[in-house]
Amino acid sequence: VAGASLRTYYADRNIDVTTVSFLVGLVRYSVLLVATMIVFRSLGVVPPQSVTALITSVSLAVGLAFQSVLGNVAAGLMLLVFRPYSVGDKVNIGHRVGFVYDISLLTTRLDAEDNTRIQVPNSEVFKGVVENYTLNPLRRVEVPILVAHSGNVARTREVLEGVVAEFAYL
Repeated sequence: VAGASLRTYYADRNIDVTTVSFLVGLVRYSVLLVATMIVFRSLGVVPPQSVTALITSVSLAVGLAFQSVLGNVAAGLMLLVFRPYSVGDKVNIGHRVGFVYDISLLTTRLDAEDNTRIQVPNSEVFKGVVENYTLNPLRRVEVPILVAHSGNVARTREVLEGVVAEFAYL
């Protein structure tokens, strides 16, 4: 319910889809944690000090057991701050090329050109090189032109310059 409310609230205000996705995940897990604490406390099963000690112990155990998961969450937050790409951008992440479908706290999902969905852990994204093909509208392309030894290099150059002159940005 909270996730749907957040999505509607931010959609009405034209907030970026990536930011909304992160916030919805954060709110979802926070609500679950608080609800669990309230249920334990209201049942009176365990005194509040014991709940605090239990949560601390469990947090330590989970932190040690899921270092990579927590690393993915930290990397996901860093991706939200630095924003090397957004949903819909065409990117190359660790030799995986595709369009960004979703960025969550743990993973970035890409839709490859062959219509496969690729899920990349955020820690791998943050540690590696990210090429964003969508960020800049123009790209430099070099095309080698071979001219035979017997060919007229000056004439070939003149013809090629005439062709590229039609394009204002070249």
